Amino acid sequence: MRRGTLITIVVLFVLLFAAGIAQLLIASGNRAPMRGPTSPGQLPSLSLSPTP
Repeated sequence: MRRGTLITIVVLFVLLFAAGIAQLLIASGNRAPMRGPTSPGQLPSLSLSPTP
């Protein structure tokens, strides 16, 4: 295996590992869930106050 190929593979695995750690940190945060549609097919409103 050539040296450039080995370096590329190592860099890709390091980036993959870093992305996994970032996902774990984001998932473990204490954030409120994002608002979504209230019924199937309904899009979220653009206003900050919910409509009844």
